[in-house]
Amino acid sequence: MVFAFVARQSQPSGSNGVGIDNRSFVIGCLWILRSGAPSQSLPGALCKWKAVHRRFSRWRHARVWERAFDAPTADRTIGT
Repeated sequence: MVFAFVARQSQPSGSNGVGIDNRSFVIGCLWILRSGAPSQSLPGALCKWKAVHRRFSRWRHARVWERAFDAPTADRTIGT
């Protein structure tokens, strides 16, 4: 459910016009949370740590994370 919500979010593009896709971004965030490692330790094969850090901060301030985790609850209460 969270990935479906994230897929609908707009993708900010980087300075070169190409941003990381939302799924790679969320996987990068989950890797950092699960490993407990600092964001600078994110493997380059996943995505650039600085891009993940910037988007995480933007999404936190825009309350995207809050809406993402509230969405499954809202969907479930509509049908009852």
